[in-house]
Amino acid sequence: MVVVGGGTAGSTVVAHLAHATDREIILVEPGASSPMDDEPRFFDVLAATDTWSLEGYTQPRVLGGGSAVNGLVLSGDPPLHVAELTRDADEDEMGPASLALLGAGGRRVRLWWNGGRWNPGRVASHLVEEGRIEHRRTTAERLVIRDGAAVAVVTATGEIECSSVVVCAGAILTPVLLLRSGLDRLVPHIGEGLQNHPTLALVFHALAGEGRFDAAVVHEARTTNGRAVLTIVYERASAHDSDIGLMMSSLMEVESRGRVVLDDGRIAFHFGDLSTPGDRIAHTEMSAMLDRLADACGFIAHGLPAPALVSHATSSCAMSVDGEGRLLGVGGVRIADASVLAGVPAVTPAAPVTMEALRIATAMGEEMR
Repeated sequence: MVVVGGGTAGSTVVAHLAHATDREIILVEPGASSPMDDEPRFFDVLAATDTWSLEGYTQPRVLGGGSAVNGLVLSGDPPLHVAELTRDADEDEMGPASLALLGAGGRRVRLWWNGGRWNPGRVASHLVEEGRIEHRRTTAERLVIRDGAAVAVVTATGEIECSSVVVCAGAILTPVLLLRSGLDRLVPHIGEGLQNHPTLALVFHALAGEGRFDAAVVHEARTTNGRAVLTIVYERASAHDSDIGLMMSSLMEVESRGRVVLDDGRIAFHFGDLSTPGDRIAHTEMSAMLDRLADACGFIAHGLPAPALVSHATSSCAMSVDGEGRLLGVGGVRIADASVLAGVPAVTPAAPVTMEALRIATAMGEEMR
């Protein structure tokens, strides 16, 4: 069995399957293990991690994916099997910007942290060390399909024969892999339905002092048409910009959809942001909310362009799979990452992605038994 992609979803899948079956498991993931699981500050982790970027969309190249580098913010409920690995931020761990947002109506956020970062890539690393799974640090280029079923994965370093494949390369690269494999001739809607959280950001002069976490408070609101807005404040705008802070508001419920395509072999994608009247209304209101909230916190705008940090792409293969992640019309292929979510979650996505990956891996394990 080959699992393509060792991010949040892929690491969750291999962790479950390694205990549910005795089959050989090969994880294809170019990234290495992160040495930063004990570092609580988001931007220090991000600065020390290899990333790949395409048209402004950035993702980490590391075992554990976004969970190895994210801002630790958990805006929804944690998956039950890892709930004990999360906790609320204490006020004495907050920096001055977080405390200002708390005073302006924000709330302490639950963190993917409890004596260390929650990172499913750590479990995958242990399984590699134990010899239970094999980690090949390479990239998957296409699937080999014969008689309507997957028989191999072609990587940058060679071909891996297999009887089944679980694709967990993310909402951009998963459909790209399927399209490069020519599966759009067999499977409907590959790459369609792509969504993200439209986000606005404001850079402000940082307040004196610093906290243990770069972000520890969120503010929640709704637009007049009922859309959820989540605002997060960061004590600094990067690992090297401690004199400026960053405030971001994201529209957590959207209608707009885009797609991922191959254009003459080149990857192209768009999220279709603000393509519906409801999304445009909500986005305009969110902009005004961000300005009012910054004033309530006492933040003074710096005037610098704000970096794009939100990379929450989902749903690009949701119409191409059945309820248990099986690729329609093709044997031996499942998808178990953010691309199969019906829509972008109304919360930060690590928990929904983890729960979906675990649900699909559990179904696979039961079938194998």
